[in-house]
Order: sequence, then structure tokens, then C-alpha cells
Amino acid sequence: MSRRSSHHVRAGETAAPPYDLVLSPEAAGWTYSGLSVLRLAAGRTVEVQTGDAEALVLSLAGSCRVTSGADTHTVAGRTDVFAGPTDFVYVPRGSRVAVSSQRGGRLALPSPGGEAPQPVRFSPAAAVPVVLPRARAASPPNNNN
Repeated sequence: MSRRSSHHVRAGETAAPPYDLVLSPEAAGWTYSGLSVLRLAAGRTVEVQTGDAEALVLSLAGSCRVTSGADTHTVAGRTDVFAGPTDFVYVPRGSRVAVSSQRGGRLALPSPGGEAPQPVRFSPAAAVPVVLPRARAASPPNNNN
């Protein structure tokens, strides 16, 4: 018997090849955004169609190329999510792109619902803002004995 929490999805529960994970806003209980996770074997290419939502193609591990028409953008990627920011490619709604990887990779495709499509564009990791939380001051000890 499968029991599903509103905050937890078991591995493989929402898989739909070639995706390891597919969460629509409705399935996740979110209002606007979905998430898909694509695992690409070395040398493989997958066609991604965005439908009614925009998407980002970003590396969880590994690298990829995103081809839209005559334009190809290379996501250099990273070894894992703890290795720092990664490059990404924005893909507008109603688009079709080819995502390929020479060495293989695991990619996240977050998909917010967008209104005004923008052109496909690349953003390098160096341009991704990183905000670290400020350390909180330690509370003084309670000496009310």
C-alpha cells in the first residue's frame, strides 16, 4: 500500500521516462511551479517541450547542451549540488529544445507558469547571485535561577 505525504514523494513514484521525477503544480499542491528531473546517459539526447510553462535547464550533476533551432548553449554544470552555482538555460513556454550530454548528467527543470515568453537564453554560473544567511547573534544565557 502506497502512502503519500503532501510533503514527500517516494523515489520513482512520479517517474515518467525519460524523467526520474515529474511534479506538476497540481500534483505537488503548488500554485504556479512544477519540477522535473532528467537523468541523461552519456551520449543521449532528449527532446523537451515546455508546453504552458517556462523552464530552466540546470545541472544537479554533470553537464549538458541545450539546442534551440540553430543556437546551442553549453551548461558546464557541476559535480553535485554542493559544488556551488551552475549555469542554466531559460526556455520559454511553447518551446521545443534538444538536451544532450556527452558524459551524462542529472538535470533539474523547474517550470514556473510564465505569461510573456522571452527568447531562449543562457546564464553563466558566475552571474547567479549567492546569498548567505546572516549568522544570528547568540542569545545570552538565562541566569534567572
